[in-house]
Amino acid sequence: MNLARIGRAFFRVRGYMGVPIFLLAIIFADVRHCMPAPGLLFVIFGEALRIWSVSFSGLTTRSRQITAPKLTTKGPYSVTRNPIYIGNFLIGFGVVLFSGALYPYLLLAYTVLFWLEYIPIIHAEEEYLSSKFGQEFEAYRSRVPRIVPNLRLFRGEDALKGDFKTALYSERSTFIVILGTLFAIIIKLIIF
Repeated sequence: MNLARIGRAFFRVRGYMGVPIFLLAIIFADVRHCMPAPGLLFVIFGEALRIWSVSFSGLTTRSRQITAPKLTTKGPYSVTRNPIYIGNFLIGFGVVLFSGALYPYLLLAYTVLFWLEYIPIIHAEEEYLSSKFGQEFEAYRSRVPRIVPNLRLFRGEDALKGDFKTALYSERSTFIVILGTLFAIIIKLIIF
């Protein structure tokens, strides 16, 4: 099994693979188990991390093909190689927590399915970055962890040097999906 090949296929549809989980969160939203405050905190923190990450990596994060005009190593990329995916995970986890749907089984299913999707995507991206940036990427890979952030690596001087205007523009569809999903969950919780 070639994880990178699977990851390239997943990469093209990565924006849609969470739809079934969000639909389940809406359909099975349960007022007895909903956790709006913790759920919103996860969503807000995840989206803030996405915005911060995109401010450094740029609009190529919306592409259907794996591409990178430059190797991004500053800001959140200085402590983890995949801050956008961590942000994505936190957003989805927060939405499921907010809904209380099928608690705790949907949280567990979401966590497992998310990483089953993104581990191959990460392998495909790393294969691409290694072939494009060679030794520069290998040095970065040896220094910065793949997923779990190493906060000891953080250097605050570059933390806010991203292009936040572009990042906010890029995130408008993400905002719509998050707000629409949370609104649908609230309606479901109120009506049923």
